[in-house]
Amino acid sequence: MSDIRSFSRDFVEQFINMYREEECLWKTTLKEYSDKGKRNAAYERLILLCKTVEPNIDKNGVIKKINSLRASWRREKKKSDYSKRSGKGTDEVYEPRLWYFSLLSFLDDQIVPMSSISNIESTSSDYDSNLHTPDTQRGEVGERGTIESAVLADLLVAMSHWSGAHRSFAVEQYLKNGESLVRARRTFCTHFNIRRLSDGPSTQLIWSWVQRFRQEGTTLNRAPPGPSTSVATPERVSEVQNEIIRNPRKSIRKIAASTGIKKSTVQVILKKKLRLHPYKMQIVQGLNERDYPLREIFARTMLERFRTPTAYSSKKPPNINEIRACNHNCNKLKCISLNAQDIRKFHQAFYSKTCKVYQDNFILKFIKVHTPVRRRRKVGQRT
Repeated sequence: MSDIRSFSRDFVEQFINMYREEECLWKTTLKEYSDKGKRNAAYERLILLCKTVEPNIDKNGVIKKINSLRASWRREKKKSDYSKRSGKGTDEVYEPRLWYFSLLSFLDDQIVPMSSISNIESTSSDYDSNLHTPDTQRGEVGERGTIESAVLADLLVAMSHWSGAHRSFAVEQYLKNGESLVRARRTFCTHFNIRRLSDGPSTQLIWSWVQRFRQEGTTLNRAPPGPSTSVATPERVSEVQNEIIRNPRKSIRKIAASTGIKKSTVQVILKKKLRLHPYKMQIVQGLNERDYPLREIFARTMLERFRTPTAYSSKKPPNINEIRACNHNCNKLKCISLNAQDIRKFHQAFYSKTCKVYQDNFILKFIKVHTPVRRRRKVGQRT
């Protein structure tokens, strides 16, 4: 059964529009949503539409196509909602890439908020049940009553890296609320729609942001120091450079021996510090004064040949009736199984154009290239 996303855009758009008109299939607040007869009739109309592209489709196939469209739409919506809640700027908010995302916008009011269920008894006093539940923790009741879990959204919030906007807001709320870490933490979670206080920054983390802001004037982490340059020191670089200036043909091994520096260190200095690379002198044939016009004539002649495609022969194609029959019947050649019609089609296709390049490419279509195997004579075997 083919995926509906593999069909043309016109058909998918027509399918979504018909699905939107059949409100008894997706609008849970309607009385007809529980009417099995009306729902089956709506499915029959969708089946008739899908049979234009897939003749053997049934009710289960239509339901699978609907679920596929809705699942892709929900996935894009969750990404968009999460990026809006994360405090990112308007330029960094995720834009849905699904081309039919706007066509399924009528499903927005059908997302039902569901609370997650845990079999572990909660002992934390930081849980605030009055906080707003984010949109990513909402499931959608589909055709078979499946509900999306909110565990993924909780993990994303807990594992996300706090940006500079998050840190500056926490420090600002700490100063506004009388330097209270608890109030700053609760205000932070309320502002960024974090359901549990345990998923937000701890009081110790907020206090570390405040201390860093007072000491360094920023809440961001300092960049780690780069690697030390204790090996390729400026003195060694100048020493290697002087050796190269005195004798450019001197090898790395000889430079390392004369300067007392390791060979690997010399290689690092030449490549990364001095930006040098080794090369070899190439010996070519020298050109005389009379060679230049000859080379120019040869180049012009070859260019002219490349521009004008040549044919194999100016004569007419051979008569197919004059071709001798071939009776090969081995594993590689099955010429005896070819009839006159097959030979005639191949003959006409080959001589349809007189261009040599076209005929060469036509022959190459029916050729298999194999790597030649070298057969060596065994010891003691006669030639």
